[in-house]
Amino acid sequence: YHVSIEEDSHGRNVTFKTYYKYFTAGGSHFLLAFLVFILFAAEISSFSAELWFSKWAGCLNTTNTTFICSSSQEKILLIYGGLTAMAVLLGFARVLLIYYVTVNAARV
Repeated sequence: YHVSIEEDSHGRNVTFKTYYKYFTAGGSHFLLAFLVFILFAAEISSFSAELWFSKWAGCLNTTNTTFICSSSQEKILLIYGGLTAMAVLLGFARVLLIYYVTVNAARV
């Protein structure tokens, strides 16, 4: 037994208004603004941790005297650990907020 369903998808576009209605059904304007903030904060924190690590790795074979290169290993690792922990926590918050908004929007 085989059922074949053809999709007719040519010429149809989802408008911005449809997306707007979907996301506002999932949460208030404040919650959506907070979600956008969390999205950007998570990306910035992830990028910062990667940038810090790359700058620190560049110090290992040179005699550079920048702040990163002249700091103690313990201080460098503490800063990197803090940046990484922030990236993980904000990433987790991002996932939870997206889940919350999309599940609420699907219920409407």
